[in-house]
Amino acid sequence: MVQFIQTNFVLILTLLFALGALFGAIVNNKRKDIFININTAITAAEALEKSNPEKFQYVLDNTYGALPWFFKLFISKLQVSMAIQYVFAKVKAYAKQQIDVNLISTQDKEFEALKNNPVLTGVDQATLMKAIDGTPPTYISQE
Repeated sequence: MVQFIQTNFVLILTLLFALGALFGAIVNNKRKDIFININTAITAAEALEKSNPEKFQYVLDNTYGALPWFFKLFISKLQVSMAIQYVFAKVKAYAKQQIDVNLISTQDKEFEALKNNPVLTGVDQATLMKAIDGTPPTYISQE
């Protein structure tokens, strides 16, 4: 046996490398599907009338259950739950960004409307912005 390993060491090493590369390619390809599955499960969980921990468990069970058996040898439920948290954080950040963009756009439109109002001619920008933000404006004497 030792003689076989010594004489075919390069061949064995090449085969191990090829198997590792093949497994890596499969994992990399499947990784995209896992994240798509997580996103789909999060969307489905939001429609359920359950508490947030129950929704998270639903997403975890569906995502981990969809993994092929050989992936489960290398990927634990903890790692899947961390991936779910990552996807949820990204979705939440994107939603917040969209809300902020819409809010800024709305404030810009309100500012332009106030700025072009003939009644407010001469009122400074800070006062107009306070009016948009909802704080009571401080009017500057125009004498």
